Amino acid sequence: MEPQLKRIKFVFNDKEFRYKFVTNQSYEEAMTKIIREEFNLSQKVKFSLIDINDNCVISYGYLPYLNDDSSIRIKIIDRRDLSTTVSCDM
Repeated sequence: MEPQLKRIKFVFNDKEFRYKFVTNQSYEEAMTKIIREEFNLSQKVKFSLIDINDNCVISYGYLPYLNDDSSIRIKIIDRRDLSTTVSCDM
């Protein structure tokens, strides 16, 4: 696969942000850090990525294959570790 520039929209509750990355670089760690910062999630919070298009859980490795501007929902796996500033409607 040729390196491409991708834009993905991440959504958590009523907040969203767009992230741009190059597909041939290691992006999982940086992306996880930015997701945590943007949505104010502590390091203890476990979350999964859900493709809004078909409601399937995806891995970071699948992101390069999505269309530009695809939407990914952040789903909290374990609510017990949520910080007090984050709300979650599950």
